[in-house]
Amino acid sequence: MEEQMRALEKKLEDQAQTMHTLMQMVKDLKDSSSSSPRSDNSSHQYNFSRASGMIPKLGFPKFDGSNPRAWIKKCSRYFYLCKIPDDSRVDLVALHMVDKAEAWVTSYLAARRCVGGDDFILDLTARFKDDKSINVVELFNKLT
Repeated sequence: MEEQMRALEKKLEDQAQTMHTLMQMVKDLKDSSSSSPRSDNSSHQYNFSRASGMIPKLGFPKFDGSNPRAWIKKCSRYFYLCKIPDDSRVDLVALHMVDKAEAWVTSYLAARRCVGGDDFILDLTARFKDDKSINVVELFNKLT
């Protein structure tokens, strides 16, 4: 009986030592994470990684004025995956426009103070109409 008691005491001491080591590791992790400065961008990535377990390595789709509906769908998916707030979306989109779309967005944003995402999408699709889909619809309507 005494031998079993000593074995139990030894196990208890080993578990206490293991617990102490784990607590020290947690404390060290907390100290190291609070002492390292983060910029706003890395803080956003840190929050994303904690929520999903990963940091996406996605490139934002460029827009040159062609196929606006497909580009808008890609942007929506990007915003969802990267958890981009609504008030930052138009600015992010404007940074990734090229060629004639870049010229249009520059003058568009200069003429307006505050642009909502829905208004921007409507104005963008009105300016850069998808000629292929219009032709398909017209051809379908002409069928007899």
